[in-house]
Amino acid sequence: MSMDEKRKLLLTDTQVPDLFISDYMLGLSACAIKCYLYYLMVEKKSKNLSEKDFAGRLGFPLEEIKGALAELTMAGLIQWNNKGKIELMDIKEVEVEAFLRLKNKSMTEKPEGIRPEDNKRDDLAHSVEKTFFHGSMAHGWYREMDILWDEFQFEPDVIYHLFKYCKEKRHLSSIQMVHTTAVLWKQKGVKSMKELSDFLEKESAVSQMMIKIRKKLRRRMTEYDEEYIRDWMEKLPFSEEIMEFAIRRMSEFQNYPSLKGADELLKEWHLRDLKTFQEIELFEKEKAAQNKKQYAIEKKTERFAGQKEKKENFEPVVYDEDFLKGLEVDLEQYR
Repeated sequence: MSMDEKRKLLLTDTQVPDLFISDYMLGLSACAIKCYLYYLMVEKKSKNLSEKDFAGRLGFPLEEIKGALAELTMAGLIQWNNKGKIELMDIKEVEVEAFLRLKNKSMTEKPEGIRPEDNKRDDLAHSVEKTFFHGSMAHGWYREMDILWDEFQFEPDVIYHLFKYCKEKRHLSSIQMVHTTAVLWKQKGVKSMKELSDFLEKESAVSQMMIKIRKKLRRRMTEYDEEYIRDWMEKLPFSEEIMEFAIRRMSEFQNYPSLKGADELLKEWHLRDLKTFQEIELFEKEKAAQNKKQYAIEKKTERFAGQKEKKENFEPVVYDEDFLKGLEVDLEQYR
């Protein structure tokens, strides 16, 4: 760095949008935040950076830099042009355009005066802002609440509990994380508090079952394991005792039992219309005895086939006349 550049660095400032701090920053990794701030500084000089430039300057591994830039792209903070170069997105412009679209839509609609629903909406927004955002909530959150109210048709209490749930799960760091949770609730048919209560009760049961199985298997549970357990609890009419029995059966044959094998067992029992633990236990005992008998028959068959093969492989030795004559004894020499 030249002396002139050092002087400029001392006298210049990098402006960071408040919108980035309030709406985006909490949902980004440390590496992504550093990449964004560093690019804000160098972008003023019309200098384009490659992934290797970020890695060398910020001291992160190249793979982590690639992941951080992907984060920024998905968050709508940067984009890649046709030449493969990074461009900063004007997040203030995006926010203003979204606000104007919402404003124009409301202006074209026929005014109906203030409805009780509007008062409920304002009360809800004020309550969420005061409880979860210390009295200062960015405009993007208001727009998200309008989506939850109008498009998802959530009851006010459901919207409030969505923010509470995301706060407990530490998902209030970005609007996208809250929206993802809301989409899941909508897919599960949640609109009222009764439907939400039933859904959360099922989720709690799945979570407790995962903890119980994790302790028994003494390993971490993966997303694939969760899919199996959720599928059992939502689609199969079995108790937790029967699910644990399926896993225990797999542990008898495998040092590291997988839930895939247990899943196959449970689906087999379901297809055979076995419902109680006693029916399943009796079926498994009969199946084990049958497998043992079949194994003995197969081993006996293999042993018999091996002996027969040995006999069939025996070839008689044929001696010629010269060899036989050589074996003749002249008895005269012994007289």
